[in-house]
Amino acid sequence: MPEPEEFATVGHLYRGIERGFQHLVEKQGEQQVFIGPPRAQATQEYFAWPELIPVTDLTSATQAIETIVEEGEGARGDWRQAHYGKFLQVYNEYLALKQQDPNFEPARPVRPAFVRQPADTGPVDLISDPVTAGISNLFNASYATLLSILNRFFLHGGETGEEFKVLSDVCVDMMFNVIRPVGILLTTLPVGPHLPGVMAGASFETYRLGSHPLPHRYGAWVIIHERLVELADFCAELKINAPVSQDLAASELQLRELAERLVPYISKGTQTASLPSHKWLFYDLTPAQVQAIKQLSPEQVQYVKGYEEL
Repeated sequence: MPEPEEFATVGHLYRGIERGFQHLVEKQGEQQVFIGPPRAQATQEYFAWPELIPVTDLTSATQAIETIVEEGEGARGDWRQAHYGKFLQVYNEYLALKQQDPNFEPARPVRPAFVRQPADTGPVDLISDPVTAGISNLFNASYATLLSILNRFFLHGGETGEEFKVLSDVCVDMMFNVIRPVGILLTTLPVGPHLPGVMAGASFETYRLGSHPLPHRYGAWVIIHERLVELADFCAELKINAPVSQDLAASELQLRELAERLVPYISKGTQTASLPSHKWLFYDLTPAQVQAIKQLSPEQVQYVKGYEEL
């Protein structure tokens, strides 16, 4: 049963996860602990980070955790090159500059602000400036679309290796070429006259269930393409406002280019849903279970626990 645990640092948390893996392997064995197919992971094959390795056993799990801890807190290595050391250097530089000039402010006066009151939280700062509200909606809708693409990547629902690479590339470019510049633009815009001098920060809202994964490849790719085109069209509507015109022209271009990347792969699809290949189905089953499942039809086999492609 779950029990509450206290962790002093992020490094402490991950060391706890590491010990948890060791305990589970001792108790259940590696085959029962690492049950996911290596292909259904984000690795250097799809993203340009050599540290991204498939976790398939205790050794690779420990290696992945070690990378997270060393780069994050540097607990066992040179902490000055880890995230903690770099953030500490920034903080010390800030204190030195502040001492030299008490009026020095390194960031804009930003607050996380919302276009509408969320149903699941207390009162928040609401945006009353119409242009800012539009940019906030654009940011959040772009964020939800990014989640949809990431969900599709990790679902591994029948895509080819080439298609997975397209999804991963679109994800990364969406982050850097759309989410980032729109988020920066938002911080330059006012919340509204009721909060003079205060700029709007991203709220990371999701307005609908569009970020939830769709089970069938063709339908999912069509919806993702549709969302990207809708976002580009929304940029075109918003860019008539002079303060944001140049920034949104660039965002519109990026979104249309991302949508175009999906078109060749959507055209290969079909509205008739077909089951993915089940060649990975038998990786963790006993010989008797394998023989029993081989007698099932493709329509029946999709309901077998452990069918990793759906």
